[in-house]
Amino acid sequence: MRSRLRSVVVAPRNLALGVAAVAIIAVVAPVHVAMAEAVCDDDPELAEAAAELVLSGEPLTPARLREAVRAAGNDAVLVHGVRLHDDVARREREWLQTTMAERTVPFACGRAVGAGVAVVLAAERPGRLERDPTHDLRFRVVLAKGFSHPELVVRGASGEFVRVSVPRSGAWVTVPDDVDPPFVVQLVGEDSTGPRPLAERNVGEPHAFVAATERGGSADASDDAPRVEDNRAGVMTWLAKTRGEEGLRGVRPNQLLDAVARKHAEEVCRAKRAAHRLEDGDPEARLRAAGIEARSVGEAVARAGSVQAALVSLAASPSHAAALLDPRFTDVGAGVALDGGTRCVTVLLAAWPRAIPRSPSKP
Repeated sequence: MRSRLRSVVVAPRNLALGVAAVAIIAVVAPVHVAMAEAVCDDDPELAEAAAELVLSGEPLTPARLREAVRAAGNDAVLVHGVRLHDDVARREREWLQTTMAERTVPFACGRAVGAGVAVVLAAERPGRLERDPTHDLRFRVVLAKGFSHPELVVRGASGEFVRVSVPRSGAWVTVPDDVDPPFVVQLVGEDSTGPRPLAERNVGEPHAFVAATERGGSADASDDAPRVEDNRAGVMTWLAKTRGEEGLRGVRPNQLLDAVARKHAEEVCRAKRAAHRLEDGDPEARLRAAGIEARSVGEAVARAGSVQAALVSLAASPSHAAALLDPRFTDVGAGVALDGGTRCVTVLLAAWPRAIPRSPSKP
């Protein structure tokens, strides 16, 4: 089986030194949050997305937020949204304070008001992918303070994944011209909690995989869309089906990996953030603590209102999909934990895991 993932080292060409019946108002005045050192910069693209969501009246599901933000030309990956109907100023302020609490990344906000309803969007901005207006395949990579090890993960229309190295923040990087368009390009970087997507852009219309995945798994999908059980079994069934549709071999359910994945899902719920490296360590460290080693290890982590919504977000993310669809992996474990109305999902994959040999005891 041929590998679907290839890595490309790209030398940067330049391094930076140093009609609606209802009236909708997109508000781009600065949003002030009464909270020490918390700033939410105004963003006209997010305001445009908020206006579209006011007009549509659709539920603010992760898939719908992603769709609206991309349509407005914004590259944010993690977008929070709320719809308010009364006492808007106070409730908006309280919602922003809660949303931004204990977050160390920059935020950008957009707000729209119409017909007695307001939609407020707050996007985490740990990184940016700035387009070159003269070159569709060229981007400037910008990382927020505290992030390093930038990399682009691209998924082309054929389903192929391409990793493009980035020398540093501020670099201009070009995606190889042999990637099948349209494609999704995602900026990945690392902080103290491990690697995570920082920014993302569609070049051309979203390819069929992303469009079908987002719509099929969103809370506002049609009644005949396939549903995923809201538990670990649902994760395993979904992964087997997804890999099969891509022509990949199945992965074996592994109870030892299940236990490690379940503990991390519980830790994600406790921390209230999806991350690979929390108090329980990174994936390799967690496996070693359980007495397991493997040739390679991969992991996908998400928090959402349902298991299905979590899997939708993972499948639509190039870096997460690359892990879930990596042909090297032979075994899988999954964990689902609950935090009120939130599901925390961990999918842990390994290639040929085995028990770590014990050192011979001394006589």
